[in-house]
Amino acid sequence: MNTFHLGDKVRISWDYFVPELQGVVGIVSAPPDSVKASTGPWQGYWRESRTDSDVERIYWVEDLEIPVTEGAVDGAEVSGSDLTRLA
Repeated sequence: MNTFHLGDKVRISWDYFVPELQGVVGIVSAPPDSVKASTGPWQGYWRESRTDSDVERIYWVEDLEIPVTEGAVDGAEVSGSDLTRLA
């Protein structure tokens, strides 16, 4: 399981299922209360998503560097397996 920390600069995978977020750079951050209320429970800046065969750690990523033509996105939930830490 990939583990990230609050404030880590990360790149979202080029294979990510949301085309607008493929290859985008952002910061691991705490999600806004509205996100926590609708998806909970969060452990600060991450939560677990369980399936029958796996547990995936999901992170909140914001300050996304998305090209202006794509429009504004405040942040996104992204699985750790779709993130790469940047220096």
